Amino acid sequence: MSRTTELVKFPGVSAATIFSRKGFPDEFAGLTEAEANEMATLCAAITMTVEMQGRMLARMGDRPGWENCCGWMMWGPEQSVLAVRDSACIARAAEVPFKRLVDAMEAQVAEQIIPPSL
Repeated sequence: MSRTTELVKFPGVSAATIFSRKGFPDEFAGLTEAEANEMATLCAAITMTVEMQGRMLARMGDRPGWENCCGWMMWGPEQSVLAVRDSACIARAAEVPFKRLVDAMEAQVAEQIIPPSL
């Protein structure tokens, strides 16, 4: 079963995509092709920006750990977007247990053996 199919089974998740570093959807569920393309493009750009900010904070703050930043979240009153490495989900904010969802997304990445970007 695909990673996105597994993610949309998670309580509160309505859509998911796996995206490439170039901003293309590798797979998606709960989205049209046009929505998946838009989501992949935006999520790849934001993820790379967050990774660069993490490296900058690690250098400027002389504190280890920021360089391993691998995800981000944007939440609203009804829906949220959560990204971890190469995957992103749209979730109904009131229904999803975010800590469990992050753990599930990290476990999927670990199973795929996707190294963090350098």
